[in-house]
Amino acid sequence: MWSGSELFAEALPQLAAYIPITLLCFAVPSLVALFMGSLICYIRVGKKNLLYYLASLFVSFFRGTPGLIQIYLFFFGLPKLVAVFGIDINRWDALIFFILSTCCNFSSFVSEAFRSAYLALDKGQIEAGYSIGFNRWQCFAQIIAPQALQIALPNLKNLEIDLLKGTAVAYVIGAMDVMGKAQYIISMHRGFGQIWVLLAAAVIYFLITVGLELLFNFLTKRFSRHEGGGGMSLNYAFMVQDIPVVLAALPRTLGFALCAYMGAILLAFLAGICILRNIPLLKQLVIALNTLLKGVPLMVQLLLCFYAIPYLLQGLDGFLGYAYNPKNPSYFAFALVAFAFNYGAYMTDVVLSSYRAVDKGQLEAAYSVGMSAWQGLAHIVLPQALVIAIPNLTNYFIWLFKASSLASLVNVFELLATARMSTANNYAILEGYIVAAGIYWLVCVLAEKGFALLDKKMNKFRHDLPTA
Repeated sequence: MWSGSELFAEALPQLAAYIPITLLCFAVPSLVALFMGSLICYIRVGKKNLLYYLASLFVSFFRGTPGLIQIYLFFFGLPKLVAVFGIDINRWDALIFFILSTCCNFSSFVSEAFRSAYLALDKGQIEAGYSIGFNRWQCFAQIIAPQALQIALPNLKNLEIDLLKGTAVAYVIGAMDVMGKAQYIISMHRGFGQIWVLLAAAVIYFLITVGLELLFNFLTKRFSRHEGGGGMSLNYAFMVQDIPVVLAALPRTLGFALCAYMGAILLAFLAGICILRNIPLLKQLVIALNTLLKGVPLMVQLLLCFYAIPYLLQGLDGFLGYAYNPKNPSYFAFALVAFAFNYGAYMTDVVLSSYRAVDKGQLEAAYSVGMSAWQGLAHIVLPQALVIAIPNLTNYFIWLFKASSLASLVNVFELLATARMSTANNYAILEGYIVAAGIYWLVCVLAEKGFALLDKKMNKFRHDLPTA
């Protein structure tokens, strides 16, 4: 019988051998997305023609559907689509389908990062470029793009880290990367020591993420110095019948996403207080924990909670009358813990940046008219900070809602799990994923519109922030 430390020591070098494949799954989409994202950004900041609407549809779809479903759509759907032209790609390696889907997904987010950076620039520079004879493309490439890249670098860093951790789901279609090898080792040991193998995988992802973060910090400083078979055939009748079946899981999925979202906001708020108040030990603990949570893929955290929390609950059996029932574990609650802590780590940065963006002179003015610290915070600072935070909070809700599809891998029966089960009898796998993708997309579009209305309602609290 292997001990945990022996299994960890055995798994670590085996997993490390697959780092090049994981880096390949990361590097190719990164490079492709820089080009595609720039091109999509260029199209979307121009005139509203056919290309504009096609680019907007591309961004909306790939931002509005979970990456896991996109992987399945490429893996099951692309061979059928190209078979129409007589091309057989069924023997392609699963990694190729993962890379293709990730390129499209990541390009949509990179384009939005570039577009927001573009909108932050002084448009007078473009007019100055025109005045010296530059055309629109020359202005974009030689004046706007270098400055936009500098502004977008912090956001790109988070996106790149999220992309690196997202490679952990490649194994679901049989790709053999670090996470795929970890699952293989677990199966070879018949499930023994899952936690130790997953911890070895977490260490590898964490070390790669730290290196990536250091690289982006260096680049930021560097820039700051320079300011099957036949044709495509879908079972449309089944898709129509499947819509209400999959929709029945929407309330549970939304409930899961909202609970995790509110938990993440609460954790981020508490973590922000610890950091802003410079509470000894707690501040350092929060920063270290956030770094760890941001550096380990959500998939790994889900599996750790799935395997580790039952052991913790078993240890509490009999404490203060608590009775642990191993036959009825709460997978829903286990997944909630993982999601809340993972997204809470990211949203801590939103809390901190939004608070710091409010002019502190307003608090001093509140004190001068007799308000307490809490009154000044509640009536002056928080309304403005909330307005500043809404765009980022919108993004994180959309990301969390889409990522909720990962919970299906730890026995939480949400939209994706329901869609997968609904295809079990007639093997209409692609059709089920298309239905699920459409529902996710629709919900994300409605959520984006809802947050936009909230942002509009909150505009009465908006104040012009002082420029540096």
